Amino acid sequence: MKGESFTPLVVSIGPFHHSKERLKIMEKFKMRCLERFLQHSNCNVEDLVDTIKSLEGNVRRCYAETIHLSSDEFVKLILLDACFVIEFFISESGMLWSPEDTVLMKPWLTDTIKADLRLLENQLPFFVMDKLFNINASELGLLNVPSSFTRLSFDFFSKYNIQGSTPRDGLEIKHFVDLVRTLLLPSSKAQLVRDEDGIVGHLYSASQLNEAGVEFKVSYSKSLVDLQFKNGALEIPYLELDTNMEPTLWNVTAFELCHYPDNAHVGDYIVLMSFLLRTTKDEDLLIEQGILVNWVGENNAATAFFNNLCPHLFLTNMNTSYTRLAENLNAFYKVPWHAWKATFKRDYFSTPWRTFSTVAAVTLLVLTLIQTVCSLKQAPHN
Repeated sequence: MKGESFTPLVVSIGPFHHSKERLKIMEKFKMRCLERFLQHSNCNVEDLVDTIKSLEGNVRRCYAETIHLSSDEFVKLILLDACFVIEFFISESGMLWSPEDTVLMKPWLTDTIKADLRLLENQLPFFVMDKLFNINASELGLLNVPSSFTRLSFDFFSKYNIQGSTPRDGLEIKHFVDLVRTLLLPSSKAQLVRDEDGIVGHLYSASQLNEAGVEFKVSYSKSLVDLQFKNGALEIPYLELDTNMEPTLWNVTAFELCHYPDNAHVGDYIVLMSFLLRTTKDEDLLIEQGILVNWVGENNAATAFFNNLCPHLFLTNMNTSYTRLAENLNAFYKVPWHAWKATFKRDYFSTPWRTFSTVAAVTLLVLTLIQTVCSLKQAPHN
């Protein structure tokens, strides 16, 4: 539906976009990264080729389409791309770019490469880079970089690691899109329980809920998908929607549809947000409350994003906490007292001036009433 959100701009990783002419400019730089990798290691290029050849069958099986490259061509592609990624991560982790590299590696280019590495069609299997890194780990320790490729990857994608997660034992990572998804989800599995048949079929919009008395607050949770409704307040994690976060969510959602259709936790989040954001009024409300920042430029960019993506999600179940949250919000909306209380607060106590005016008016009314009562008591009786 949105090809530009899945297509690399400057560097091809893996076989899908390898032959595109405009991406070939980085191939020479990949050769330089291979040379540097060899300088860091105590092995030669033949050893690296043999390592990739031993993994070739498993690597090919990671791609859905048949890769029409000979064994030698495929091994060369995987080796160059893997060494490029490792050296790019190492150089970025400690700003270890050489003077020759800095001529090419301008900030705009490194930022674009980082964005390209988050695309679903631009991936290498994680185990390939992990294997090559381990060949080299003892030598890389001298560069003051993390001792594992998993730790190095966590550091590289720290923008999404708001929870400060560290690699846990037994963590399996398919590729970088899978890693980004892991970082976006709550660290506690208790928050990711699925309802076998439950799915949110209806939820009032943010502005409707607000008019019914629901307060909107920024959540203290550092997981993107952790929405909570308590004591009449809907707490939503902070979201900066920009030209990087948009394609990231597109790619993570597409990945879930392929590999986690029964555990599409980010997909659940997209669906829930599409209910809350239906109009510009809803978006403005979340922006005013500091929940959402729109860096895309258009007034209804977030609303359009969530509602354009949602129809492509075919969810058979949802996170139990989301189905309960929707039920509780809908029930809250239907209680008239909540709306009356919200209207009274909005009309008479929404600003300091209105509060002062209301208190002054009530005080004047009370004083007038007291004066009237006193006057009646003092009046002569016939």
